[in-house]
Amino acid sequence: MQFHSTLLWLVSEIEKYPNATLYGFDDIDYADKIANYKDLTHYNIDMNSMQLDAIRDDMHRLTSENIEEYLKIMKQKIQEYDVEPLVKIAKEALGEEE
Repeated sequence: MQFHSTLLWLVSEIEKYPNATLYGFDDIDYADKIANYKDLTHYNIDMNSMQLDAIRDDMHRLTSENIEEYLKIMKQKIQEYDVEPLVKIAKEALGEEE
């Protein structure tokens, strides 16, 4: 819940400044696909283009009007994420059987 309230606060604070914009991508399917990441902290280069396109096209902006829906979708995606393929990979890496 801490993240939720922090993001709500951040969105309301940023809206006070006409030269600041906050974007969110956790509600799209990109983040759900482990193949989109090169390692634990870096995503594929195509995400750079996606972010630049979002700025150019004025999309994926987080505002006080859409933040609740964004957080709802993000929470739903987290709760429904299928971790079984990752568990299988981890077990195989550790030499454990199913």
